Amino acid sequence: MDENLTPRPGPADSGSQIAPAPAATLPSDPPPGIPPTAIPPTAIPLTREYRATVAFSVIAAFAFVVLVLIGSRLSSAAVLGALVAIAVNVIEAFGLRDGRPWARYAMTPMLWIMLVVGLINVVLALSRSTLLVPIDSIVAIWALRARPADALGPLPESSAEGTALVLITLVTGVLTLFGAA
Repeated sequence: MDENLTPRPGPADSGSQIAPAPAATLPSDPPPGIPPTAIPPTAIPLTREYRATVAFSVIAAFAFVVLVLIGSRLSSAAVLGALVAIAVNVIEAFGLRDGRPWARYAMTPMLWIMLVVGLINVVLALSRSTLLVPIDSIVAIWALRARPADALGPLPESSAEGTALVLITLVTGVLTLFGAA
């Protein structure tokens, strides 16, 4: 007999009927001590927190690779700006992964800044007759299309740490635009 089938007495006879065993269900909440954004995407819906964590990680990794490949041809100010942008993205990604309120506060404004700066960079590149693929804008749009996680409660209304991350992102974005112009 198959181990997934359990005998059960039938209603009309004294024999037994074979019925499938109840299927295992996924837990609705993560185990204690594990933030919801740390659970693999197959177990929970893709929330904005999860997608933003991926987006900030991808942008930081991509910027690091570009910095390694062409960093020697950049000015020291451009290298410093890139390192600050990488650091801010990594801090935000780890903060979101750990479910920190300041990271959730900064998440949406930082994604919007990435989106707008990327699109402006595309327009500036087109004005110089070059083609630029706005990877930052693409992943920001992907992350912004998801809803914030309901399980974590409403997004925080204020955060000094989150505001600092947003301002640093805005400054590095504006400096990127002036460097690209």
